[in-house]
Amino acid sequence: MTLNGKEMREFDGTRVKIMVTSACNTACKHCCLGFSGTMAPDVLEEMISSLSPRYELRLDGSELLLDDRYVRLMKRIGQDNVLTNGRILLQKPEHIIELLRENGIRMVFLSYHYGIQGELNDIPLPDVEQAAATVRNAGFRLGLMTTVTKKNRHLVREVCRKAGDLGASFIQINPVVLQGRAREYLQEDTLNETERE
Repeated sequence: MTLNGKEMREFDGTRVKIMVTSACNTACKHCCLGFSGTMAPDVLEEMISSLSPRYELRLDGSELLLDDRYVRLMKRIGQDNVLTNGRILLQKPEHIIELLRENGIRMVFLSYHYGIQGELNDIPLPDVEQAAATVRNAGFRLGLMTTVTKKNRHLVREVCRKAGDLGASFIQINPVVLQGRAREYLQEDTLNETERE
């Protein structure tokens, strides 16, 4: 197959992640999105129709909960989890909880940057912990996504204990990825190979 004069081949994997939007309600310094823009829901629906018979799909982006239509499309592809910074959960808890329930979401991942939260964004750690309680009290499973830099790498055991205290069933600890906004703000905080180990 050719496209614009270039030879193309069909992807032979089984999973496709569609990056839907770079829109967000905060400007995190560790954000590693390497794109900017938002896919219109009708264009996304066409893409899903085209890809879903062949691939397992996942919708991702910056803050998908800013547009209810993206969550509704998650139901269509059988996606049962979503990542959020938690701010919108605190602003519109009843609406967001109902939206997630109606659309088959069973697990909510929160960005939780123990020891460096205030350095990365303007959402205070107690607010994220309140969002975590909202998620758990509503009956969803809770996951935490934690960024690790030179400044908080010594707190990894502590953040794991804190995850247990918050009732999380999953924690993912990510070193800084120097891409997107992180490239500009976190060059000096990136772990070297020894620190990663």
